[in-house]
Amino acid sequence: MNSWTALAKLAAGPTGPEARRHPRFRANTMVCDHGEVLDFSATGLRIGFRKGCKYEVGQMADLELQSPRGEHHCTAEVVWVKKSGRRSTEVGFRFPDEETAKKMQLFRSAWDPLAEGDWTNR
Repeated sequence: MNSWTALAKLAAGPTGPEARRHPRFRANTMVCDHGEVLDFSATGLRIGFRKGCKYEVGQMADLELQSPRGEHHCTAEVVWVKKSGRRSTEVGFRFPDEETAKKMQLFRSAWDPLAEGDWTNR
């Protein structure tokens, strides 16, 4: 899907059976201090860990996110932990408020709207 179609979907709002209030975007160039940022939205992010995961549901986590455009620090709550392979785990984090993603400039740091295949609403 091209960038214009993705932006049009974002402007149109949630649709489909699993519509979300805030669509997710793949984070192509962002990593966390312990794993890879898989996707993010205005309310949280999902991180994949290849080694042991130290997080538990309900825990507050201080995250250090890095991208080619800089470092970002935030505190987020662990809302779910899911085993995704023998040694890998995915963790869902929720920001304390919707302004956190804006303050961290996640969209500018982790999402390239001109790259193909960056849109997902799942």
